[in-house]
Amino acid sequence: SPYGRRRDKIRIMVDILLEALEGANKTRLVYRSNLNFSSLEEYVKFLVSRGLMEVVEGRERCYKTTEKGVEFLKTYKKLEEMLGGGIIE
Repeated sequence: SPYGRRRDKIRIMVDILLEALEGANKTRLVYRSNLNFSSLEEYVKFLVSRGLMEVVEGRERCYKTTEKGVEFLKTYKKLEEMLGGGIIE
């Protein structure tokens, strides 16, 4: 495509969850996911509502991938491997 590769929504969620494995603030998630703050907010809300990510209140608000989120990442990786890797961009 002349517009380059468009990541699908699942890949964006994977990127966010990978960055949040050890906990990450919103700025780090914006850079990792290559989204603006308002788009990121939508994804974060969705991931938190599904129990894949949690909000950790502290000195500064932080987002962390939950156990369920880690399971999601493992399942995604298995799917990629089953499809020959790199098919899902």
